[in-house]
Amino acid sequence: TMVLHGNIKYLESALQYASAVENAFDEQRRNSTPRSIAEYAEFVNTSLILHACTGNKKYADTSKEITSWILKNQLESGAFKNTEKSHFSYTRGTSKVVEVLSLFNENTAEKYGADYRKEIMQAFTWLISMQYNESNTFFIDSREAKKYLGGFRHDYFNTEAWVDSAAHFILAAARFCEREKNRD
Repeated sequence: TMVLHGNIKYLESALQYASAVENAFDEQRRNSTPRSIAEYAEFVNTSLILHACTGNKKYADTSKEITSWILKNQLESGAFKNTEKSHFSYTRGTSKVVEVLSLFNENTAEKYGADYRKEIMQAFTWLISMQYNESNTFFIDSREAKKYLGGFRHDYFNTEAWVDSAAHFILAAARFCEREKNRD
């Protein structure tokens, strides 16, 4: 039985989207196609919202399954892999994953089993190590270095600073700070 809450104008479209994403995830698994960790991170959030809107346990289970899969792809450094079959990591992908994991808190831990604080802190540690500051921009032309401060290098090899890496990090940090504030 579906329990609908709030505005359901777009619920049918959201359910179709969820079905398509879940089918793609399962098909890639069956075909041993490398799946992007960051690409599926937001589906964790989507599934949680659909569970809240419909009351359908299937979406809670999907969220748990994908979260578990994501966490299996966290490297010792704290970064998340690009795909499950690589060891390449990049700041935008890791920031996106942390942005989603930061939605979990003590309330969701009761329902979904964890709040992922340890994993989030490990990822933040790695991300901060990839953030440009005055002591690690020595290789950038001094006329350009100030533009990079506070930004994140894309990965170990690509020194470009991508604005969406910073945006995902800011959202993740804001969500994490909010949830930690509410712990007390």
